Amino acid sequence: MERLIKKDDDLTISLPISIGTEKNRRGRYVIAGICFLLIFAIPYVYEMNMSYLADESSILQTVLRSIKELGYFERSLISGMMLLIAALCGIENRKIKLQFNTITLYLWVMMNITFIVSGLFHDIQEGFLFSQIVIFITIPLFYIGWMQSGKTRELYTIMSFSVVLLTLITTIICMIWFPTGELYLTYLTDKGTWMNKAVSTITNDFRYMGTTFNPSRVAHFTTPGAICSMYLIYVWKGWRKILPAITLGFSISLAFMAVSRAAVISILLAGIGFAVIIFKKKKNWKSIIAVIVIISVSASSCYYVISRGEDKLNVFSNSIIASKVYASEPKEEEDEVEEKLSVIGERFQISGTLNKITSGRIVIWLTFLEKLNISGHDYRYYYPLRVKDTESNNYFFFSYPHNVVLDYAYRCGIFTGVLFLLLELLLLLFCLRTLFSRGNNIGDGAVFTIVGGLAFFVTSNVESVDHVFTRIILVVFYMALIPLFAPKQN
Repeated sequence: MERLIKKDDDLTISLPISIGTEKNRRGRYVIAGICFLLIFAIPYVYEMNMSYLADESSILQTVLRSIKELGYFERSLISGMMLLIAALCGIENRKIKLQFNTITLYLWVMMNITFIVSGLFHDIQEGFLFSQIVIFITIPLFYIGWMQSGKTRELYTIMSFSVVLLTLITTIICMIWFPTGELYLTYLTDKGTWMNKAVSTITNDFRYMGTTFNPSRVAHFTTPGAICSMYLIYVWKGWRKILPAITLGFSISLAFMAVSRAAVISILLAGIGFAVIIFKKKKNWKSIIAVIVIISVSASSCYYVISRGEDKLNVFSNSIIASKVYASEPKEEEDEVEEKLSVIGERFQISGTLNKITSGRIVIWLTFLEKLNISGHDYRYYYPLRVKDTESNNYFFFSYPHNVVLDYAYRCGIFTGVLFLLLELLLLLFCLRTLFSRGNNIGDGAVFTIVGGLAFFVTSNVESVDHVFTRIILVVFYMALIPLFAPKQN
């Protein structure tokens, strides 16, 4: 049994045995790294285009298909257990001080309690309730086990290396086997007959999809890849900076090739915060210039290798591309515009109504806002929501909220959404205060929190980032909250 000790006004838990020691520290770090690798690898496989997994005679494709066909609960169970093991790997001392920031702790407990209670009374989607219970327990455990023992840098380094390694592997796979354009697949079916199939890696509006079925899914991986690459560039010394610099270039390149405004702006804002940190810490400028050169070379190389030396996505050329609007306000007659824009230029142009600029998200958000209530909605009957597209014959279609706060508020009730929003604002306040404070004493953990928090603030407000263990950026957000649990004096 655990004993609670009251000493010097600090509540301390005394464990009956020591989970970890200094002697087995390296082994525990390896275990934690493997756990993070599995947690982040599952979403990569889950988002794969099933057309690429048609060869049932291939053992590798059979394994990938089996992982992809796991249900939400199975993925949550596997990833949740891995996250719990990673958290426990940081505990070394038998006596653990329970010192928390009161504001963060209260917000954390209330948000998760309302989330969990809502999930007990109606279906918020398979695996959601279990995932949130795991997150509720493990994030404070990461703070107690890793941060309180002074191992925050090691934690974020292990986690970031896992993401960077996956970014490197998937980008190389895209370079070799998934160039832009049509892929012609030949595979053997279960009936013993050979089949041919053509699959495109780009959409009709020239957005790169890579191994996925949607360019937005590519963007979901590029932002965490960029965040973790920035962190490793900051903490690693000398030649070891080369690897994260290369993967940062890859992430930037893929974000532009997917023509994802959310990913590009998220990476840009995180990059600005990272640049402020570098300026305040007065790092070695020669090293920084070398890193910038490597990033530039890797980004351009990634684009031209995947495009096979051609400008197939019209990044450096002009073409007229129609903007895809998911839901829009009544169409107004406008004069025809003869100006020609590149694909990226067209996606980032600021013209027309705010709803058009946001690809119909204003109408989607308003539709979800009208349906919010105290208790939330049963996922089986009310999600996704029918949205009216008044631009194209007034038809209705089903849409996700494209906003994390709205998503949680719609599933679990207004209180859950508001409390999650307060957590986001608390994280944003931490980032801004740390960046613009007079001192330059920024801890390694704060660096990850800043770049991760700034990127998530953009992504969470314009994308559907809902299930914890299918969206890496949401795991990054929860992990970025860890330093906020520390008392103010620490």
